[in-house]
Amino acid sequence: MKKNGQKLLPHPILGSFEPIEDLLYHDCPYVFTFRDAEERLAIAYLSAMEKQSSHYFAVRIEDKELDELKEGNLALRRVFRDWAWDITLDENAAIVSVRQRLVPEIAAADLPPADLYL
Repeated sequence: MKKNGQKLLPHPILGSFEPIEDLLYHDCPYVFTFRDAEERLAIAYLSAMEKQSSHYFAVRIEDKELDELKEGNLALRRVFRDWAWDITLDENAAIVSVRQRLVPEIAAADLPPADLYL
């Protein structure tokens, strides 16, 4: 991501982690699409924000699913199925850590609410 006009180096898994399209935005991107390092479409969800860091969960997504999300026909939680990237950014939006986690092992409160439609 870019912070204060400074472009950060691409991450080997997430690429630039730059939003392609903000789907939910209020002072910062809460839900956005991006291309990972393999140029595959993915969607990120802001799970938590603290003064010194932000925490996102992200998954790859198909174009058809993205269309259904944008049309309000699919809840965001439904795209978080098998696994997700667990991502922590610092206060400058630099990636601090990325790990792959099984979705069933992630606390429900950390995932998008079941009734969140875009």
